[in-house]
Amino acid sequence: MEAAVSIRRQDGTAEDGAWASTTARSIESAAPWRTFRWYMGQKHYSGTYWSATVGDLVIYESRLELARLLFADFDASVRGIVAQPFLLKKVVEGQVRKHIPDYFLVTEDGPIVVDVKPRRRLDDPVVDSTFAWTRRAVEERGWRYEVWSEPPPAELENIRFLAGFRREWLFDPELLQKIRGADLDGVPLGEAAGCLPGHEEEHVRAAIHHLLWKHELCVDHEPAGVLDAGGEAGVSGASTRVGVGTRFVYDGEAVEVIELVATTAGNEVALKDVRGRVQRLSLKEMLFSDRARVIPDGPGPSGADADELASVVLDQLGDDEREATAERAGHMREVLTGFRSGSPELAADAEPRDEYALAVPLEAKKAAKAGELGVTVRTIERWLAAFRDHGEAGLAPRRGQASGPAASADQRWVETALEVMVEHTNSSRPSRTFVIERTRARVIARFGMEVVPQPSRATAFRILQDLEGRHPLFRLSTKRNRDIAGRPEGPYGKLRPTRPGEYLLMDSTRLDVFAFDPLTLRWVQAELSVGMDWYTRCITGVRVTPVSTKAVDVAAVLFESFRPRPFNARWPGGAVWPEHGIPRTALVDVAVEGVGLASPPIAPETLVVDHGKVYVSDHLSSVCRRMGISIQPARLRTGRDKGPVERFFRTLREDLLQALPGYKGPDIYSRGENVEGEAFS
Repeated sequence: MEAAVSIRRQDGTAEDGAWASTTARSIESAAPWRTFRWYMGQKHYSGTYWSATVGDLVIYESRLELARLLFADFDASVRGIVAQPFLLKKVVEGQVRKHIPDYFLVTEDGPIVVDVKPRRRLDDPVVDSTFAWTRRAVEERGWRYEVWSEPPPAELENIRFLAGFRREWLFDPELLQKIRGADLDGVPLGEAAGCLPGHEEEHVRAAIHHLLWKHELCVDHEPAGVLDAGGEAGVSGASTRVGVGTRFVYDGEAVEVIELVATTAGNEVALKDVRGRVQRLSLKEMLFSDRARVIPDGPGPSGADADELASVVLDQLGDDEREATAERAGHMREVLTGFRSGSPELAADAEPRDEYALAVPLEAKKAAKAGELGVTVRTIERWLAAFRDHGEAGLAPRRGQASGPAASADQRWVETALEVMVEHTNSSRPSRTFVIERTRARVIARFGMEVVPQPSRATAFRILQDLEGRHPLFRLSTKRNRDIAGRPEGPYGKLRPTRPGEYLLMDSTRLDVFAFDPLTLRWVQAELSVGMDWYTRCITGVRVTPVSTKAVDVAAVLFESFRPRPFNARWPGGAVWPEHGIPRTALVDVAVEGVGLASPPIAPETLVVDHGKVYVSDHLSSVCRRMGISIQPARLRTGRDKGPVERFFRTLREDLLQALPGYKGPDIYSRGENVEGEAFS
């Protein structure tokens, strides 16, 4: 059986055909073969991204797929993007295999079929086999095939930042044309905003970022960020979030930010060094001066000092530790390549051994190496991950490891105990004694009698207490423990706002008061719909509706975010909105001139909504498609995905609604005797 393909058309019908005769044009106009799914306990985020390349919403099934979408949207050579483009079928080893790639990119150099998968899962035998036969089929067709994993963090942050400026309709065409005609060659990025004296620097800076997104301007690789007009662009340099806890090296000494202060002269930071001395400097000095350098918070070296850091780590080892680290690195190379040296040109006698031959599956190699070294397969996988990320330095003994029973006990027993604890995440809470006995039995079955030292009962209890911090099981409620265990890890499992407008939280709630309808003269239920900028926690839109919320009400809240209500002349001066997200007490009081605004105006990039009918309606989707707004639905029954707006509803109820006549409480058991009658007062 030759490879076959099924393509879904926009009207929902499916077309089957031979893969060899399928054209890029037929796939380019296809609808997604499947849409994202929702289920309880889901850890990843699915949603729709508004692509400037295609001018439409494109679906993604995870934050890592969204990262690939950002790169494709930023790539000037990409002309089309299709998500979940087709179903590919092929007979492999006597069985019919099926696979749906993640993306189909139409580029100037030809089509690219893309599969997105986290780097840690590439060693999975099923994943490896699926990608292998898919690659053969795609390359036989004459197209390119790509397996895409986590990109460099600094590059992703730069592109994510520029993506906020991708919507061209937000910029004045005349201003863009003036910037195109300005001589910006060699001008530092920080100074380019002042190139047009007749325009606000904020407007010019935003327009420059838009032209960077479109590759009409580019930034070279100088630390100062020098602009160049024309040519192909490449945004470089790392982005760092500066806040309380950020560490710097300033004048050769390590300092930590303990406070951010807004003054009339600009933003300042309060720093404390290792001796407890405190000093205050301007934020601009800390970010752009050669005297200061950010100490990365990430788990590993930054792009500029990776080699130096690895050499420092290895240089701190003693002779025995260095020899043990090199020996362990040889074992990891043998698992990955079959050779201790990592190269067939430097093969030792009898290499590769039969259990580490190239044809042997990786899982079998891990099991063989675990048996050879007397450790668990999980330990081998942890060493492999560290070796891939940091080389030999990742296998070096860690300095300053945490002390305690779990650190001093045999790690095979500790890892087995943690394994047993994880298995009971969704079960009723077991006793500590049960977990200890189950761990002891599993250790004996796995490693043999008297191979792994068994801790005493008291020590085992202390080990479980240490492991409770890594995987809660005994102390909190089982629901809370499941919630903690389900928390996503890493940047591809979290929503992290980095600037105003990046995420707009929208939600509706039934108010705990009865309202009075002036037309029917009856009390009615009332619902409140709000929009909140996640970064600044500012309420950007409010709408109260009788009985229930409609899709048009949600669209009205979104409209208010773009076009806030004007300041009412009868309002006090303190009600006029200050600078976006900055408390009024941090600004110098000035007289209000002209018409003020009741809320801050923003152009939201992404809506974070729940699965209510009005928020998944075609009406709201069409509005977002027209305005260039992405949609990120929250996960099912995961309130923390919209935590700030849920907390706002609680504050509204506790600090305002319960003081109003007609307050009926959060449930019927909290309701007063004549609440309906109070609604008429």
